[in-house]
Amino acid sequence: MAGLAAAFGSGATTNSTREIRDADCILVIGSNTGEAHPIISYEVIRATKRGATLIVIDPRVISLARHAALHLRPRPGTDHALYLGMLNAIVTQGWHDAAFITERTEGFEALSASLEPWTPEVASLACGVPADQILEAARLYALGLRRGTAGHEAPPGGTGRNGQAVGGHGQAVGGNGRGDAPRGASTILYGMGITERANGTELVKTMANLAMITGHVGRPSTGVNPLRGQCNVQGGCDMGALPNVYPGYQQAADPEVRAKFARAWVNPRSGAAQAFSLPETRGLTFIEMMREAAAGKIKAMYIMGENLLMTNPDANLMDRTLHALDFLVVQEIFLTETARLAHVVLPAASFAEKSGTFTNAERRMQLLRQVVPPPGEARPDWEIIGDLGGRIGRRLGRPLRWGYGSTDEIMGEIAALCPIFGGISHARLEAGGIQWPC
Repeated sequence: MAGLAAAFGSGATTNSTREIRDADCILVIGSNTGEAHPIISYEVIRATKRGATLIVIDPRVISLARHAALHLRPRPGTDHALYLGMLNAIVTQGWHDAAFITERTEGFEALSASLEPWTPEVASLACGVPADQILEAARLYALGLRRGTAGHEAPPGGTGRNGQAVGGHGQAVGGNGRGDAPRGASTILYGMGITERANGTELVKTMANLAMITGHVGRPSTGVNPLRGQCNVQGGCDMGALPNVYPGYQQAADPEVRAKFARAWVNPRSGAAQAFSLPETRGLTFIEMMREAAAGKIKAMYIMGENLLMTNPDANLMDRTLHALDFLVVQEIFLTETARLAHVVLPAASFAEKSGTFTNAERRMQLLRQVVPPPGEARPDWEIIGDLGGRIGRRLGRPLRWGYGSTDEIMGEIAALCPIFGGISHARLEAGGIQWPC
């Protein structure tokens, strides 16, 4: 999220899923797409059947690799060097989009200087992928070359790999990849093999740099498109579940943003709207929270829908963290391993037992209506949070407004406060999903 937000302003896909089928070149990185995202995988395979060049970068032989023109297999943990080698090749070979860089980007000179040591040969030594494959991947992606025009198959009238081929739009492209032909459309799809890494933010920024220096963003069937790991992760981040933003990716450091949300969230009957202010400092990331709690600096935690003991790679850190807490609240639909350690468990409703919205990886918000009532004492998350927030607010004398009557009312507030969701309502969502910005 942070890497994409630094480049494009928000941590979301730049393009729609359906556009994949019309891409000329597709770069799949760190994603077992066939198993984790079968609908996306279907679109990728459909594109290859229509002539798209597929490049897979993954140490494993995933199912999509069978359809790939190139499968680059870097040693685990070394792929950053591979991407730097591709960037170096794109710049030194003149495959970058100079006009796009001048008109739409900043910092190209600094980036170019930082890439000088990372020749494909140096990158090859670091990652284990042959230099000629790094160079070829850079060429195919940068120019958006389709299979028959990329040298893998000589097109009608073409001369193969080292001669002159026909570009993706029917124009001549020289054997060195340069010429006057318009670029095809290249898109990047990446998964948690990129994001769930110690250097995940830097890797995502590198993906954004690949797209920006080649002009493969802001056009149909291009862009940088993260494939999310869990259902509604996108929706959670959209609603401000990040340490530096309010809902709609509005910066917490912006005083006008803080004032706007303070006015909306203060109970008008309290008369405290002018005196109340929201935090301006950045919060902690997930890992920072875990480390602070393990060190005894965080005394209590409220965990919703996350089984920390079983879903995180550093199980020892999670165990130390949870046992170091003075007070743990877990809001869950099951009594998970994490919930068993809680001082208080708040029973929550499952997806079929509540109404609300889900936002998928292509920024499409979809409405879900309650099918069955929650069992026993289980309640929808928004009701639990509202009740608890109201009680804490009264105890501490905080003048915040918590009395929402429905998810429709909450959606109305979201639309009023967040420009990117301004045109979305439950009434409109009844007709089908809507992508933001709207």
